[in-house]
Amino acid sequence: MPNGIEADLIRRRQETASTRSQANTARLLADHPILVRFKELELIRQTLAGARATFILGSTDLASQVRGLMGESSQGEAGLQA
Repeated sequence: MPNGIEADLIRRRQETASTRSQANTARLLADHPILVRFKELELIRQTLAGARATFILGSTDLASQVRGLMGESSQGEAGLQA
């Protein structure tokens, strides 16, 4: 096979494997909602790495808590305090 065709075949196989992996991840997250929460907390930890702040997460959904912190919520949520 010429190099161009080989490279194209390899790229397509990699794309197929990546798509399959994403579909498996989506299925796993849909079947296990606690994993979604874990992923949220992991992303927050990475985002706040090195920050000099302490956050206490409550039982409400994370997006509402973050909006409350950022002052974007007009409901005055008391889920978090800095």
